[in-house]
Amino acid sequence: MLVGRESEIATIDRVLDEARSGRTSGLIVAGEAGVGKTALLDDTVARAAEFLVLRTRGVEAEAEVPFAALIELLGPVASRIDALPRPQARALQAVFALAGLQQLEATATRLSRAPAKRPDRAVRSRSARCPRARSAAPPLL
Repeated sequence: MLVGRESEIATIDRVLDEARSGRTSGLIVAGEAGVGKTALLDDTVARAAEFLVLRTRGVEAEAEVPFAALIELLGPVASRIDALPRPQARALQAVFALAGLQQLEATATRLSRAPAKRPDRAVRSRSARCPRARSAAPPLL
């Protein structure tokens, strides 16, 4: 339990409950460096064991690389893009095509060499329910 974060935890619990009931919602966790954003999000991940959690981080060296964080975020589930509604699938396919194979390979290589510890700064995707009829994968958080 995080001390002094009851209000934030209650808000996050509402978002998790929405996702568990099949509804989507969004949440932005913002603040100055060192205020405990990552600790709050790590606590959330621990309480959301039934969800597939995707993480990404902003890396200054990749600031000029189009969609670098999005590609890193969605890389682990890229094979499931076709299961999305057609407009969203086409948009993400375009992002991956624009990035090109070289960027995808570079991102995958960087991720494979990254230390096992979680990033200092993390962004969670919007909570969303994955279509169970199409996939046996856990819901995406």
